[in-house]
Amino acid sequence: LATAGGVNLAKTNTIMANAMRGFSLEADQAHQVSNVLTATFTTTNTTLEGLAQTIKNAVGVLSTLGVQIEEVAAAAGVLGDVGINASVAGTGLKNFGIKLAKTFGISKDATASAREYFEALGVTKEKLFDAETGTLNMVEAVTALHEAQEKVGKAKSPEFLANLAKLFGARAAVSI
Repeated sequence: LATAGGVNLAKTNTIMANAMRGFSLEADQAHQVSNVLTATFTTTNTTLEGLAQTIKNAVGVLSTLGVQIEEVAAAAGVLGDVGINASVAGTGLKNFGIKLAKTFGISKDATASAREYFEALGVTKEKLFDAETGTLNMVEAVTALHEAQEKVGKAKSPEFLANLAKLFGARAAVSI
């Protein structure tokens, strides 16, 4: 991991420890975490240090929602491939998780109008959260929003972006 990431061993150990603690993983899962991180930054437009920043900013909220490190890394890779990296990606994913939880009724102050808007575009609770465990599926969520944007088309893109910003906040909307 250190060699592939071009980062010294001490920094790599800190990155690994933070990721493992953030996702409540045991020491025997270190190899898996190393593989996930390496696969992400070697196949997407991210770096090990940028990926660490993304995870650092997003892990508190997303791990609470049951999102696993594989999904956060995959979402970070998707965002990295369109030029959204490091802390901006992490903050966007964190805000995305918070707003999805509020909108789709995991939090008590659900935003009914925003939920109705996105459900009409096919972005539903069933598509975003696992039916058995109730955990957020980050890759499906980001994909569902991109499909919804394609569904509305260019003519309605400003309306879509306005609703996205209203729901997620301007910074998170840009990160999605």
